[in-house]
Amino acid sequence: MRLGPVRIQQLAPLSDEEIAARVVAGDAGAFELLMRRHNQLLIRTARSILSDETDAEDALQEAYIRIYAGLDGFEEKSKLKTWMTRIVFNESIRFRERRSSTRGRERSGLPLTSYDSGGEPLEPAMSSSKRMQMYDEAMELLSERERSVVMLRVIQGLSTRETAASLGMSESNVKISFFRAKPKLACALKGTGLKEVRQELSFDGQRCDRLVAAVFRQLESGLEGVSATPSGH
Repeated sequence: MRLGPVRIQQLAPLSDEEIAARVVAGDAGAFELLMRRHNQLLIRTARSILSDETDAEDALQEAYIRIYAGLDGFEEKSKLKTWMTRIVFNESIRFRERRSSTRGRERSGLPLTSYDSGGEPLEPAMSSSKRMQMYDEAMELLSERERSVVMLRVIQGLSTRETAASLGMSESNVKISFFRAKPKLACALKGTGLKEVRQELSFDGQRCDRLVAAVFRQLESGLEGVSATPSGH
């Protein structure tokens, strides 16, 4: 079912929509390429809702199952990437609500940075864990909507239109949320560089491989009870 390196290379020139069509036609292995293309964006989307990294990965894994089950119903009213992002966003919210019932009050928010891409690191010698703690505390100053907008607009680099479509918001509300988030983050983080933050929030290598393998184990086991209509519709 999984793609080998040769097939990944062969399918690489195809668009997301072309790959999705192959999956729907029975080439389940092609789904791996969609996952590898968008793992970075989608894990950051999940982590804008879930502060715990393990929870974010678990939520993304569940979202991928929903995405796979719903590909045959995808309507090309938006980009496939946008549709996938909305499913991950909604699944992460549901995951947090389920977790909160057993863990008590769930901390929302993800370590991020200010909107200003310039400036020096907070402290050159600051440890990674300390930086992440400061980002986390800064993000707690934002509302859930502001966190998600900052994650997609600033960290992931989506346009205002793409962010609005991904989160089910109007473009004007994305701009308003972004405007409100700027001074809060600027005050708390004092010009931390974006490059540093993107590196802290990277999701590649073994972590990406682990998630892909976990999703395919579920797909290959013939999961039952997965809704054919994903939450992003």
